[in-house]
Amino acid sequence: LKPRLAQPIIRDVAHRERHQGMAFVFACCAGSGQDTDVQDIPEKASELPMDGGSPPHEFIIRLEKTATNNKVGVDVARASMYLKVKRINEGLIMSWNQSNSGQAVMVKDAIVAVNGVSGSHEELLAVISREKVLELTIRRGI
Repeated sequence: LKPRLAQPIIRDVAHRERHQGMAFVFACCAGSGQDTDVQDIPEKASELPMDGGSPPHEFIIRLEKTATNNKVGVDVARASMYLKVKRINEGLIMSWNQSNSGQAVMVKDAIVAVNGVSGSHEELLAVISREKVLELTIRRGI
């Protein structure tokens, strides 16, 4: 007789094998002689799915400060290595959003690099304050 597949009841990450950038998680099943469920999980936090399964999405927007519009226009929360968008106000990002609805910056997005510079939130804010042209790397889903 062939054993029936059982629903996994305990997830155990003690045993991992690398295979093409992914780790395999073996699930323990109730009872003996039952098959094991295998599930791929990402190795890096940047590959983890966000609410409901989509992987994080990253894109770059280009903003240019002018004499009449020199504010980026976002309230941010300072995380150690990025800036989390809390609110979008009048300014460059709101203008960007109106012209680029397919790549609009949203509340909860993270600014992870500015003009190719990544690092602490202090470094990101320093580049934003001193540069006229800004290329912001936006990550959604962290």
